[in-house]
Amino acid sequence: MKRRFASGARRLGVLLALVCPGPAILAQGFGGTVADHLVRGDSLLAQKKAAEAILQFQEARTLCPAPDEIVSSLEGEARGHLMQEERLPAVGLLEEAATRFPDDPRASNLLFQAGYVSQGAREFDKAVDLYRRALARNPTPDILPPLKLQLALALRMRARPGEAIEVLKDFEKDFPGHALLPTALYQLAIATHDLGSGNKDRARLEQAAAIYRKLIEKFPGRPATIEAHFELGLVLSELGRGAEGADYFTQYVSMNPTSPEAPAALEKAADRLLFRSPKQSAQLYALAQIKANESKLMGSRRTFKKHGQSGLEISDLFENLAQLSDDLAVIRSCHHESVIHGPAISLIHTGSIRLGSPSMGAWVVYGLGSETENLPAYVVMSDGFLRNSKAVIGSGFLPAVFQA
Repeated sequence: MKRRFASGARRLGVLLALVCPGPAILAQGFGGTVADHLVRGDSLLAQKKAAEAILQFQEARTLCPAPDEIVSSLEGEARGHLMQEERLPAVGLLEEAATRFPDDPRASNLLFQAGYVSQGAREFDKAVDLYRRALARNPTPDILPPLKLQLALALRMRARPGEAIEVLKDFEKDFPGHALLPTALYQLAIATHDLGSGNKDRARLEQAAAIYRKLIEKFPGRPATIEAHFELGLVLSELGRGAEGADYFTQYVSMNPTSPEAPAALEKAADRLLFRSPKQSAQLYALAQIKANESKLMGSRRTFKKHGQSGLEISDLFENLAQLSDDLAVIRSCHHESVIHGPAISLIHTGSIRLGSPSMGAWVVYGLGSETENLPAYVVMSDGFLRNSKAVIGSGFLPAVFQA
């Protein structure tokens, strides 16, 4: 009887060992305890061997690990997938760890990481959900400021500026000396600007301008502060203070001359000084042209192929249009030496990049005359902001009777 009981106990012990090996049992093909696999996985990640590290973390979860070890293995496997630029699996693993073990002190941090990865994959709605869940888990003080900042940014990217403002409105009071404060103020100002522009709310625009000014005054030289000059120029232009806006555009270029936005900033400054200071405006247009020529732009990611008997090159983005290539009329003789909008629009309307020439309508009326003596000979219809204003639709040096 005793022998039979002992034999049964041994079989039970073997069965238990097979189902849930103890700490000393070796993992098949790898060897070691759960902790050994976790350490080995971290080491492989440090060596940039993501695929091998993932296997180590997965093997660790087959050894009946403790809850904190499962969380570590899921997080480690997620890092391996990120190293292989596999973002969605990484998000799933991080979210699984936080969901299965909500009492783990790392839960809020895991959700924050998952949100950040989702945001990088441009899954902004998913990122917002994960960030809000992370905030609900009482995040540690070290991740709370970046968590709020990233949540606001994701909300802005989903065109929800009002919610972004709610997230950031107390950031300066709650984290007065934090390194992220300049960036938070910048994002708060942009969200306020977005809300003001969308609702044509002048009070909001003034509020955005005030935040930009505070940022420029308190944190000179910071990257966010430099960008604030460009944005403040836009806000002031919307408020009808074009000359002041032009000053901030030029300051932006002087602080960041190699920025891809430098030509646009100079052009905007020139537009706003066109009638107040034509000479300065012309100089800014010329400088914008130089900056645009200096810019190195990334080539198209699309592929172009020749189609039809004409051999017209069309991008793979327009597959259906390519089938009609021989039915299209393509004008190749139209060209222009300036990439700046102001001079280009002047050229297309008047034939000259310099202001003061008669518009096409004025020349037509001058040459053919008009059937009416008490009404304008022609009219101009604009669907919004008219760059260079009446200078490109007027009579120029011709008598005023030929103007629109």
